[in-house]
Amino acid sequence: MKRSDLADDINSIIQRAKSKGITVEEIYDVLGAATNTFHDQDGYFKIIVEQWEAIREIELARRHQKSPKDWEEWEDGLEDGELIEASNCYATKANKAYAPGVRWPPGFPDFAPGTPRENLIEAAAYLVAEIERIDRKREG
Repeated sequence: MKRSDLADDINSIIQRAKSKGITVEEIYDVLGAATNTFHDQDGYFKIIVEQWEAIREIELARRHQKSPKDWEEWEDGLEDGELIEASNCYATKANKAYAPGVRWPPGFPDFAPGTPRENLIEAAAYLVAEIERIDRKREG
């Protein structure tokens, strides 16, 4: 089995599970458990599951961002790249740098950097927020 076929098969399983109302958390739990059971020759399945773990953490960070009431409405009012600026702050902090030109957007929740990995997860979640904002604007 080629790696791309394996990835396609796993993605297909995830989409079918979602369509049947299985939560993303349940899917990731099963995939995590499967890592202990199934391994292909070069450990590729384990690599895929580990990547999905990072994606799951990004999704959880995004959910946390959206937890305040009317958060998406608030995001939809942004148009000047503030979500990208927030992402940039966390991404530069992940490298233990904080460039003088990088500013935390006014009106955003407090900037609370953590470990480099946590900062990258938060940066990615803000990028997802910008993508979702663009999609909502396009849909209309």
